[in-house]
Amino acid sequence: DLLPDGTRMTLDADSRIRISFDEHSRRIDLFQGSVDFDIAEDPRAFEVYVGEYRIEDIGTIFSVSVKNGINEPGNADLPFSVAVEEGEIHIHRVDDRSGPIVELVAGERLEVSRALETAPSVTPLKATPFASWRNGVLQYQNRPLSEVLADLQRHFPGTIQLVDPDLADE
Repeated sequence: DLLPDGTRMTLDADSRIRISFDEHSRRIDLFQGSVDFDIAEDPRAFEVYVGEYRIEDIGTIFSVSVKNGINEPGNADLPFSVAVEEGEIHIHRVDDRSGPIVELVAGERLEVSRALETAPSVTPLKATPFASWRNGVLQYQNRPLSEVLADLQRHFPGTIQLVDPDLADE
């Protein structure tokens, strides 16, 4: 999809966003699922909000994915991932304008499983199957079965049921 500013956006299955553009800013709230952006040049800031975090674009192609949950205000523990294919992004706390917590550049990925209290672990993008959904492929590596099944449920009709709950964390 093409946004009003020329940014290209691709939504994954069962994804929900809110778009808010005005004369000063371009804001996307990601509530559920995954979205891929190819940001158009524009003097206005482009920001994606996930839980208690604000992802600021610095001329970029990047992807953001909310894991196992729905983004609601105040949900600081909402797990999400972000990967940068081109350019750079800065991740800030929504309520803190003092500077970014993390800066990611092309080829880097960050997975946040709970509130960022310590220095986060940034991994190389090529080492992870991030945003493969864009090509119709779902890949998982070192993910708990509960997360894999929740993601599969978004992509396929019907109900996927885990018969043995002891396997959820495997």
